[in-house]
Parts: sequence; C-alpha cells; structure tokens
Amino acid sequence: MRPRFTALLRCLATLAGAGAMIVSPSSAILAQEAAAPAKTTPPEPPASQAQPDATPPPPPPEPSEETRSLNALQSLQASIAAIETQIATLRHQLEAAATEAEKEEVAEELRAAVAQRDQMRTDLETVATGVDLEAFEKNSSQPTDLSSEFEDFLRPIVGQLKDLTSKPREIEGLRTDVAQAQRQIKQAENALGHIDELLAVAENDQVLEKLRSLHQEWDAKLEQAQSDLSVAEFKLTEAEKNRSSLFASARDAVASFFRSRGRNFLTAVAVFVAIWFGLRLLYRWLLRFSPLHRKKERHFYVRIIDVVFQAFALLAGVFASMVVLYAASDWVLLGLMLIFIAGLAWTGKQALPHFYEQVKLMLNLGSVREHERIIYNGIPWQVKRINVYTDLENPALLGGRLRLPIRDLVPLHSRPWEPKEQWFPTNEGDWVVLADDTYGRVVQQSPDWVTVIQLGGARKVYPTADFLALAPLDLSRNFRVSITFGIDYQHQAISTDTVPPIFQARLMQDLRELVDGDDIINIGVEFKEAGASSLDYAILADFSGNAASKYQKLHRAIPRICVDVCNEQGWVIPFTQITVHQAAEPESSSE
Repeated sequence: MRPRFTALLRCLATLAGAGAMIVSPSSAILAQEAAAPAKTTPPEPPASQAQPDATPPPPPPEPSEETRSLNALQSLQASIAAIETQIATLRHQLEAAATEAEKEEVAEELRAAVAQRDQMRTDLETVATGVDLEAFEKNSSQPTDLSSEFEDFLRPIVGQLKDLTSKPREIEGLRTDVAQAQRQIKQAENALGHIDELLAVAENDQVLEKLRSLHQEWDAKLEQAQSDLSVAEFKLTEAEKNRSSLFASARDAVASFFRSRGRNFLTAVAVFVAIWFGLRLLYRWLLRFSPLHRKKERHFYVRIIDVVFQAFALLAGVFASMVVLYAASDWVLLGLMLIFIAGLAWTGKQALPHFYEQVKLMLNLGSVREHERIIYNGIPWQVKRINVYTDLENPALLGGRLRLPIRDLVPLHSRPWEPKEQWFPTNEGDWVVLADDTYGRVVQQSPDWVTVIQLGGARKVYPTADFLALAPLDLSRNFRVSITFGIDYQHQAISTDTVPPIFQARLMQDLRELVDGDDIINIGVEFKEAGASSLDYAILADFSGNAASKYQKLHRAIPRICVDVCNEQGWVIPFTQITVHQAAEPESSSE
C-alpha cells in the first residue's frame, strides 16, 4: 500500500501544480515559490580556485514521504487559493452581465471552476489523511444501475459499429434532407400561390396587410428551403462521388480491421489455441510417465483428474485471450468476447442435462462404459477409451477403429462381452449365401462396406449394416447340401431297405470326383415320406468349408447322380399326375 500511496502523492502533486499554473500562472508560481524550501546558492569560487580534478558533489538525498506529502499539500493549497480568486471574479462578472447569453456563458465557467475547486479539496484531504474518500463514503448497499452499467459496457461496441456504417448513414441522411427540402419548397410554393389568390380578391386593409406579411414570411421560407436543397444536393453529390464500390469498401473495412483490431484478434486466437492445445499436449506427455494412467483399468479419481484438466485447459485458454485483449486495451473485442461467453452460458443452461450425461460418461458412470460392447450403426464395437472423443474398435473389420464424439454416446448402451462372442459374422475370404440368394466370397469388409465377389468375377457391394441385415450364411466352416428325390410307387417293395444304401454308395463314389474325400464329412439317404405321386428320399450331404467354393455345383451334382442310379437300376422317376374321375350319370325317371 505504501508504494502505491507514494505514487499517488507524486501524481497529485504534479497535477495540482499544473492545474494551478493553468488557472492562474502568477498565483501558481508564487505558490510553488512559497512551497519550495529556501535554498541558498553558494557563491561560485573564482576561476583561479577551480580544481579540475575535484570529484562531483554527491546527488541530493531522496526526499522522505512526509516531505513529498507536505509539498503536495502546499501545491494543492495554492491551487485552491487561485481557484477561489477565479470563482470570485466569475461571480462579479455574472452579476455585471447584461445579456442572457453572456450570463449563461459565465455561469458555465463558474460551475466548472467550482467543480474543480471541490475536486482539489477532496484531493487535499486524501493526501493529508491517506484515505480514499470516495471508497470511504461509498454506500455498499446502494443498488447498482444495471442499465447504466450495461450502456457503458456497450458504448465502445456501438461506437465502433457506428463508425463502420457512418458513410452509408451519412448518404442516407443527406437523401432524407434533399427529400425534406423538396417537400418544403413544394409546400411553400403552394402557400404563396394560395396567398396570391387571396390578395387578388381581398378588399379589407387589415386583411391585405396580414396577407402581405404572410407572403413575405413564406417568401423567406421558400428561399431558405431552396438554399437548404442546394446545400443538401451538393453534399449528397460530393458524398456519392467519394463513395467507393462495395468491393473497395469491403477491402477497406478488412484492411482497417486488421490495422486496428485484427492484430489483437489474431493474437488472442493464437494465444487461446497455444494455451489450450499446449496444455493438452503437455498432459498427454505427462501421461506417459504417470503410473496411474499406465494401468489397464482407469480408476475413478484418475477420470476425475482427466475431466478437471480438460475444463482447466479450456478456461485457461479463454482467460489468456481475455488478458491479451485487456492488455491491448481493445475494449470492443473484449466486450464482444464477454457477450459471446455470456450467450454461451445462457444457452448452456438448456444443454446442462445433456452436458451432465457427457460428464457421467467421461467418469465411466454412464450407460456406456469402457471395455464393454455396444451396437453403433448396426455394427458391434468394443469401447476402448472414453474421452472427449471416444475410441471404438472392431478387430474383425478392415480399418475397424472409429473415433466418436462423446455426445453421440449419450443415447447408446453398452454391456459386458464374453471372449467367445464374434465381432462380425464373417471374415475376409469366407463364402457366404445371403437372404437375397447372393452367393460369393467376402473379399473386403470394413465399417462402411462389405464386398462380395460372385462366381464369374462380379462384385457386389453392401453397406455393412445392410449386409448384416441379410443374415449371411457362412459356408467356410461346414455346410450341408439337402435335397429331396423321389421314385415311383411300383418300387414300393424295395423302397425302405434296398434303395437308400444304393443311393448312398453311389453318391459317396461320384462326389469324390468333385471334392476331396477328406472334405466329405457325411452322406445320408433316408426315406422321407410317401408323397402324392412318389416315394421321397431326403439326401443330406455334409462338407467341410474347403468345399464351399463348389456349393452350387454340389446342389446340381447330387440330383444328377440320383438320376444316373435310377437309370442303371431301372427305377422309374414319376412325374406329377392329375387323375380326372367322371361322375356317373343319374338314371332316367322313365326307367
């Protein structure tokens, strides 16, 4: 407090002395001479006694704080006396003023002098007591005029906007003046014409005198309106002549912005980015050495630290940018920034529940938790790490890593998963049959697309969610070919004991020519049912995934082999028959 008070004394003393010299130079000089301590100038020694090698005298000692206070008090007292003299003179001039205009001018000077004297008295008491009287006498319970404070806050911003639009507003104002002058001229001409008509028919002397007086008045008004029109048209012409094009105005506005405030704006943005990203990078660097973050499972207090640091980095960046604008005394940009922050805070109260859910997610307390399984866009994912951006992973997909904003996790739900669970129903290279009867081999599967190459080389591309919706049948593990084959009823005697072994032996023999014997897991032939026109057999052939590329060929080969067996054994293959039975005619009544 004492260094600040000392600086205040110095400043007050200087200002008081300067103000006294302005008000009354002679009085100020006399006051300063009276306030200055008496100094006796020693006589200079004769030239013969001068000593060229003598050391310079030591500098005078620094005056004490009390001495500076007394000097300031003396200067203020002299200034107050000078102001009192000036006030007395102004009061005599006010009493002797002859006209109202002169009285008003002297009264204005008198009010300014009285206000200056009162301020000097306050400064004198402040210097003498060392107490700020305004802070001492201020009533803390007095309500603050919010409208006035807000107007003071917005005044620099409004002034800047007025400066930016001053030229268009000036031109628009001149156009309004031209239109008003033209309207006044037209009204004055109509008035004069009406007065001339009345003068032509009036006979009363008093009426004629009044009409002539009005005619003179409206003549003067017409001349004034014509003069105003000429001035306004001239100003409008000059303003439009000096008006630049839209492109030039925009260019000048941008150039003016970067000359005046652009540098401050860019500096504030750069500081914000540097602080925010710098702190985030520093935190990531510290995480490499943090034993708490090296653990696979992050504890709750570690997540608290992460969330607090994220908020701290953001607030530090905002505060640093505000400090930059404050140091540059750019109140316009600082005010706009505060308004922007206030707007965010006002709208943020509506998003507070959503923000609360996001904080819960970051603390691993929400509906989605780390190392669990979620379904996003119809695809299963493992939640690797929850942060401002959450990392999702699917090891069965090409490029199966996804970075998701935490706000997109709010409506989702996760669950624990078991190691036996699959992350995708197929792998690249698997042969599949889809619900739309597409048969082919999966050559690529990613979070976006699944590509299936069909026999012959055609490629069919599905969105990954649509591919899963088609319930792919994966043939690359094991698969079964199942058909129904029938023979005629005339072979009913051998249908259950003789026919099935013959079919089975021939199928086992001929299918080895199509696929490797090790790929045939089982071939079964069983009597299925006695159909409407045939005795049906269920032929079931199981193969390993190595034979998946011949899935359709096997579907065609098995019926062919069964036909060959029937030809060799002389078995008849029936076809669907329709028997029409004719009803007997009724006997005639005559019989």
